[in-house]
Amino acid sequence: MGFPLRCCYVQESSPFKLDADTYQQAVAPLRDHVDILLLDCMGYTEEARQLASDLTGLPVILSSALMAKILLEMI
Repeated sequence: MGFPLRCCYVQESSPFKLDADTYQQAVAPLRDHVDILLLDCMGYTEEARQLASDLTGLPVILSSALMAKILLEMI
């Protein structure tokens, strides 16, 4: 049981410029190569997560939400 290991792809986009064109350019090369996106900067918001998800149809995780959930498990 488990998941096959796939490559990790990196693409950059500023968390401080929330517009569909900028995010579309960032996620377009990834769409056919990944199963999930991780927005790995504390500056990304829920709105950014939703936009990336809408543009790709993929599940998107915010690193800030991930850390919050881990911390909640610890307390």
